[in-house]
Amino acid sequence: MQLFEALKEQLKSIGDRKPYDFIAAGVIFNYIAAESGRAALAEAAAFAGTTTRKAYYTITTAKIFSDYPDRPRLLKIGWTKIEKIATHVEAQMSRGLAVDLEALVASAEKLSTVNLDARLKSRKAVSAVFNLNFTDAQWTIVCEALVAIGRRRPDGAWLGDKESGFVELAQRAMRG
Repeated sequence: MQLFEALKEQLKSIGDRKPYDFIAAGVIFNYIAAESGRAALAEAAAFAGTTTRKAYYTITTAKIFSDYPDRPRLLKIGWTKIEKIATHVEAQMSRGLAVDLEALVASAEKLSTVNLDARLKSRKAVSAVFNLNFTDAQWTIVCEALVAIGRRRPDGAWLGDKESGFVELAQRAMRG
């Protein structure tokens, strides 16, 4: 159990650093899951301030990118885009399809998260991006509205995509 406690502390330390090294965290989460099982992974995730689901995504990301030669580049791109690439790569590899990881990383550097996701899913790119910067008070009101229409849980987790949630709020406002 001493090793488990040490690994949890290491996860907490990783979580306190900026940028967050999600690959290092994924390696530790993977070890915990392999050696101690799902319950231990859930405990470690909670201790690190994340969910079991995100811990599994972090494991997938670490498996795909642990040998990548330029970790600072990945950390600069950020968790959201790198996780999307890792999930895509895992799915492609499970089908026996070849993947050009370097091309995907280069795309992540150039594209918005939404357009990267569209590219990975072979969809048309999004033509408009609307960036909103809310104050804390404004964000609280927006979240309450999204909870009221069932698009966000009270704990803050999104239910469905953000874009359709905001469109639904706009449609309701227009109807009066």
